[in-house]
Amino acid sequence: VIHTEKLKWKKIPPRGEIPAPRSGHSAFIFNNQMFIFGGQTSSGPDNQLYMFNLAQQRWQKVPTKGVQPPPRMYHTLTLIVDRCILFGGCNSESWLNDIWELDLRNMVWYRAALLGSTDSDSRAGHTATRIGTSLFIFGGITERSKGFFHSVKGTPKSNSDLVEIFIKKLMYINEVLIIEEDKRIGDHIPCKNMVIND
Repeated sequence: VIHTEKLKWKKIPPRGEIPAPRSGHSAFIFNNQMFIFGGQTSSGPDNQLYMFNLAQQRWQKVPTKGVQPPPRMYHTLTLIVDRCILFGGCNSESWLNDIWELDLRNMVWYRAALLGSTDSDSRAGHTATRIGTSLFIFGGITERSKGFFHSVKGTPKSNSDLVEIFIKKLMYINEVLIIEEDKRIGDHIPCKNMVIND
């Protein structure tokens, strides 16, 4: 933990149900608790949810309901009030562009389905940012290539497109989260030239 005023680091002794060492996971904070999901472990990509209680400084594996998202790494988790949106990433076999929602009040996973355009490329190592009623996905690695993470043939290519996913109109049909649509804002936008107007 870093003290933001003194700018000093303090190592916290691990306690509780400690997650295995990993990389490529994502984390967010909700109700003074830090959650981590997924990532690459010594046994492969993971899909378990862990919680670190910041007050008690103790780890706990969190049981969830619903259909669990497949194991993955280098995905994004975006907190929206009391739910979290999971997008993309990759596993040992493929790049992903699926969307999941975690209801943090009831700890239930919902698989999301997009209505309208579905041109969000499968990707890993991207960013996801909520602005108003939209989730903006930018960049990442978009071609299937195990060579990026393992010694297998293939060269991944970076992506600089910007995709907007509308999250205003959410509804559930047979326990599937339905999201209105998505659209591509622009293809291969150089970061130094990118301007987003209000």
